[in-house]
Amino acid sequence: MVITGLAKDEIDGLTRLSAIFRWEDCDEQERCVYFAVPRDLGWMLVERPEPFITAAAMVAMSYGERRVVHEGAACPYFLEGVRNATHWFHAWYGNLWQPPEIEGAIDAAPFVPNSPQTGMFLSGGG
Repeated sequence: MVITGLAKDEIDGLTRLSAIFRWEDCDEQERCVYFAVPRDLGWMLVERPEPFITAAAMVAMSYGERRVVHEGAACPYFLEGVRNATHWFHAWYGNLWQPPEIEGAIDAAPFVPNSPQTGMFLSGGG
């Protein structure tokens, strides 16, 4: 899967961070994937590849994509975390979930947001 066209724009009162996901190994159509927030919170969306790498890595695993290639440089600590997460899925589910290679530029130093806020997603499963 290749992630391209990272863009930030405003549509219908929302600030939207988007990218194009192009499949390489399966017969799926190219898709525009986005995160959107109300315009007054748009400052929180930073034009970086990390949110899209997270989404793509998990989808790529479930569809059997060999790799996830991203535009732009990503935080080295983040990339290590995504690789660890995909390997945990492989450990839990075996050959049903093969970790994709994550390819693309790596920041020379960790990304440090200029906001004191943190986001988290937890799931109790299905």
